[in-house]
Amino acid sequence: MKQAGVWILAIGLLGGFCAVAQPGAITIKAAKKVAGSRDGGNITGGKNIDLRERDLYYEFAVRSMVPQSSELTVEWVILVETMKGRLRVVSEGNQAITLKPGETSLVETPLFALRSESGPKGSTAKGEIEGCAVRVTDSAGNLVGVLYEPESRRKQLDEAFHGKVRKRKAL
Repeated sequence: MKQAGVWILAIGLLGGFCAVAQPGAITIKAAKKVAGSRDGGNITGGKNIDLRERDLYYEFAVRSMVPQSSELTVEWVILVETMKGRLRVVSEGNQAITLKPGETSLVETPLFALRSESGPKGSTAKGEIEGCAVRVTDSAGNLVGVLYEPESRRKQLDEAFHGKVRKRKAL
């Protein structure tokens, strides 16, 4: 009876290792990069507002363990929150890549600006990214990899991919 338990455990562990090392595995990592920043003040209508703008972009590292080269499409969407608390798309796009086995391909988004404001009466806009999602599809349009950061924003990020979240107005 003890041997049966050991064999079941061994087969289960082997199955776990096979699931991790299966061909076709795509890994995606996202890194936020700062390209520059500007600090200043804005005096409009008798109000003093402290203003800070940062130019950002994302770099996505896509790695494949597929035994042959793959033609893939990397799609992304990045969300920010407005002063009124609404989510808006600040960056979206897609890029076709050819991924060789075991290699990592880097995809960079265009620059976008985030603005932090604080007014004299304590009103603020924090100017932070609220969510980032990346989807990787193969040439047939099948989803082969996905990343949601944070996972708690998955619903809103999916809605942004389907055009249900409006784009942010230009600064």
